[in-house]
Amino acid sequence: PGTLFIGLPGSRSDGGCFWREVLAAERERMAAGLREMGIEPLPSAANFVFAEVGEDRAVALNDALTVRGVIVRPCGAFGAPGALRITAGLPEDTDRLLVAMREALEEVG
Repeated sequence: PGTLFIGLPGSRSDGGCFWREVLAAERERMAAGLREMGIEPLPSAANFVFAEVGEDRAVALNDALTVRGVIVRPCGAFGAPGALRITAGLPEDTDRLLVAMREALEEVG
């Protein structure tokens, strides 16, 4: 039997293939947007990207994004103090992240 995804837009009885396709497309769009801002995320097949932003900026960017309602995960506790883990979501989530990241980069430098 298929997996039921409650509350996910486009949920279908195909086990979530549609949702995986949306996340993959948004992950790639998010990565491309970050590259345009000078952030080079590592290649990913997961529902997130790992982006090295610099040890001096990771915490400040996290704080600036949080104030804007965008949650990312600093990776210092995982041995990567200059990196952020950024999860892919719906297209409007990607839009919000990219706007917030541009603003945060202007603020933090």
